Amino acid sequence: MHNRASLQLGCELAAPWSPLPDVLPPTRPQPTSPNARRTSAGASASQVTSQAAPAKPAAAAMNAFKDPPNVPPRLNPVPAGVDTLAPDAAPGPVPAYKAHASGLKQTAAFGQLEALMRERIIMIDGAMGTMIQRYKLSEEDFRGQRYASHGHELKGNNDLLVVTRPDVIEAIHTAYLEGGADIIETNTFNGTSISMADYELQAKEEVYHINRTAAELAKRCTAAHMAKHPGSRKFVAGAVGPTNKTLSVSPSVENPAFRGITYDEVVDAYYDQARAVRAPRSRAPWLLGFFGSPRAHTRSRPRSRPRPRPRPPARACTRTHARTRSRSTRSPLLRAR
Repeated sequence: MHNRASLQLGCELAAPWSPLPDVLPPTRPQPTSPNARRTSAGASASQVTSQAAPAKPAAAAMNAFKDPPNVPPRLNPVPAGVDTLAPDAAPGPVPAYKAHASGLKQTAAFGQLEALMRERIIMIDGAMGTMIQRYKLSEEDFRGQRYASHGHELKGNNDLLVVTRPDVIEAIHTAYLEGGADIIETNTFNGTSISMADYELQAKEEVYHINRTAAELAKRCTAAHMAKHPGSRKFVAGAVGPTNKTLSVSPSVENPAFRGITYDEVVDAYYDQARAVRAPRSRAPWLLGFFGSPRAHTRSRPRSRPRPRPRPPARACTRTHARTRSRSTRSPLLRAR
């Protein structure tokens, strides 16, 4: 047996489809029981009747836009004719700047480079690693006689070639000199004990031998070129590159404060390399390819503890891949032969 509410609902569902009216009636709440369904059905008609309000005339709506509320005008807090960006009428005293006085002891190379840069653009050599790759060297080439029984693979240690294959490095230096380079760099980009540890060659005597041999080899190349071309002047720069360690980033994700190396260890590594590169008394270090201010600072800061001989001077400079660009804006930091 069906009650009135269920029959009424069935009739509504069976009614044919009709388009929606222009004004939709308010939504009828869903009944939860037959009694509530009957009560809501009876109240819906009265609710529609009570909520239906007369439409507002269009003229009254237009008058609301014609007569806006009285809003005071916007006032500028800056008085008229005042320029807030103008400088003070009585500025303070201008500081006196003194000319920079370098404490680096100058040698004959300073004057020679300064005079050369006033005449023309000076050039520096290009990349060393890509030139070495053209020779397609094998493991035996990197070992030579000195490291024939070394217990670690040495292929890829390009700095080692100044000892095992000096003819290759000499040919590359000579090619750059013949190409017009005024400055050639020693093949010591990875000559620190930190980088040499990847090949188990971090011993101080090995690091010293490799760096000094590279400096002497570059010096011989410039001497031979100047003897072949009288009147020319060539210079040698000691290359000091980066390490595989960093002082500014932690190698451990779990411990941001952890560092793979200490500050003193980096200072010692750069000092030992610079001491060996300057042993032939031909140049000052040419810093290149590093990142991170802590590491750059270690290359220009003297040791805090005494050493048997003063640390060679070093200055940081920016290197790019276009190594044949002009160096005329830099201070001459190199020593001549």
